[in-house]
Amino acid sequence: KDTIMAAIASVRSDSNPTDWCLITYTAAKSKTLRLHGSGSGGFDEMMTNMADDVIMYGLYRTYDKVDDSITVKFCFVDWRGASIHRMQRAVLGTHSGAVNSIFQPYHVDVIATRLDELTTDIIMAKIQKASGTAVYVMN
Repeated sequence: KDTIMAAIASVRSDSNPTDWCLITYTAAKSKTLRLHGSGSGGFDEMMTNMADDVIMYGLYRTYDKVDDSITVKFCFVDWRGASIHRMQRAVLGTHSGAVNSIFQPYHVDVIATRLDELTTDIIMAKIQKASGTAVYVMN
């Protein structure tokens, strides 16, 4: 647990370049979590760790411009690979809420089972909508 909490703290720290971390289960039927990885290569680097047969929870730090200020925003990612073990899928209902609380507070969350549901554009659209900076004017 200390390793996971330290990774989350690194993502939250303005003085640390780490901008993402991911945790996963130790095995398909397990409720025990472990740190899968973290990095400073942005959302694309985080996405290279996703696979169809795993469940992962992550925190991603990004920025949004509000008026003339650059603000830090956090996104909680709940990745449920489409090919995860059925026993793992069964524990999601009872366990994902407890895991979610480890990552709070955050600005937005995304639950995805396919890579096309989890893109930088989708996350930024959610962040901008939540922070009131989304532009709805059509060209």
